[in-house]
Amino acid sequence: MPTVLVVDDEASILQLIKMTLERAGYEVMTASSAFAALELLRNQVPDIIVSDLAMPSMNGLSFLQVVREEMKITHVPFVFLSSHAEIQHIRAGLGSGADDYLAKPFDRQELLDAIELRLKRVQEFKASPEPSVLMQIYALNKSVVMYQKEVVTWASRKACELFYFLLEKGQVSSWEAAEALWPEKDEERASSLFHTTLHRLRKSLYPEVIATNNRRYFIDPKLSLEYDVRNYIQLAQKALSNAQNFDLLQQAVNTYGTFLPDFDSDWCADRRAELMEMQLRLLLSLAEGYEQGSQLRLAANAYQQTVQLDPLQDSAWDGLARTLTSLKDPHAPRAAKREPWWATSDF
Repeated sequence: MPTVLVVDDEASILQLIKMTLERAGYEVMTASSAFAALELLRNQVPDIIVSDLAMPSMNGLSFLQVVREEMKITHVPFVFLSSHAEIQHIRAGLGSGADDYLAKPFDRQELLDAIELRLKRVQEFKASPEPSVLMQIYALNKSVVMYQKEVVTWASRKACELFYFLLEKGQVSSWEAAEALWPEKDEERASSLFHTTLHRLRKSLYPEVIATNNRRYFIDPKLSLEYDVRNYIQLAQKALSNAQNFDLLQQAVNTYGTFLPDFDSDWCADRRAELMEMQLRLLLSLAEGYEQGSQLRLAANAYQQTVQLDPLQDSAWDGLARTLTSLKDPHAPRAAKREPWWATSDF
């Protein structure tokens, strides 16, 4: 049976939880202080830790930070016990790597359900075959995440956005994330929102999906994932370095899509602009290559796609007018005037 480490400075509560868990079949380790718990952890790592938040000498938050950052025990679920009066500190705990909390007083079934849920999520993750792609992530023209072939249902819209932000940025501090997702909020409120959202993100997937180190947050590097943005960038870079390979250029062009179209944060807009710039380079390279090879209709199509994506691309308008004139296409004069005829009813 799984082993639970219970940490609480109140002997009566410690004994009550120990009896409850042993009756449910768990093996139980107990410690009356965080320091005593750390000594136990040096000899044996349990399957889950249940700790009081308010303890003398070293409180639950400090204990959690030592466990996660100094002892590098990041895979073991951590559940806080707290009174309602301490609820304002819970967000900091969730942001530091805790997985859940129970408000005192709690009943026996609440405790057992919380432990069972966390252990179940860990076992599901461990049971997944390593070589397979556990997570498929789509950000081009949509925002869809599939975990173990199931579409993720996010606990909140911001939890979804935070996941993509961490995916794009790598390691970030809580303030960097808060500033990006809640720029209109003051520092205290933005920090509070970050920790709440981080907790919801973890609940939407599994506790270890977001790792921490030196107060920086990042997606678990052991997670096997496939991300369409990364695939597009890799293909685009390969195509641009082999500009004579028109099939590869066309394949990269066809892979493009608008980055997270349902999100309007500035960081999303910046990423959108970066990817659009890469797509413009691909289209112009393709158009110029087709034109040099006298494949004028294909060149005209690529030039047109370029100005449809960015109407301020003068060189693409010139190329479009030039190729359409050579083709004796009736739209050539309108291309020369920078008139997007495809947007009118007489197309």
